[in-house]
Amino acid sequence: MALAIPTSSAALQASASASIASAEMEAAMTRISTGKRINSSADDAAGTAIASRLTAEIATTEQSIRNALDGQALIDTSEGAHKEIENILQRMREIAVQSANDTNNTQDRANLSEEMRNLSEEVDRIATVTTWAGSNLLGETASFSFEVGSAT
Repeated sequence: MALAIPTSSAALQASASASIASAEMEAAMTRISTGKRINSSADDAAGTAIASRLTAEIATTEQSIRNALDGQALIDTSEGAHKEIENILQRMREIAVQSANDTNNTQDRANLSEEMRNLSEEVDRIATVTTWAGSNLLGETASFSFEVGSAT
């Protein structure tokens, strides 16, 4: 006895079409749920390569911005110390002019001399404590490099 299995080409075609539609629906749902047009390199190989390159460029640019901000913070720190020292030096000049006045008595001159000594110590203190990343900004020769370009 022979066994025969009937096949319907219309049923096979409908089944294949349903499988394709299901796969396309799954891909569409994945895109909708992630909000991305490309979820894998199978979706768009060239687009994936471009997206990867752009992502790397964005990360590099963001790091360059952080480096530039670090450089600006270093400059701001140094500038603040310089301004404070400038103010102290201006006061020291005023004291020098005031002490040259013959109307000052011995106690006045001693007080002016003490203030001058205190101001000089303050300049030294500022020069000692003004640091960036462990390097003294005012008391020694220092060199800092900040990479702010994204093309390297």
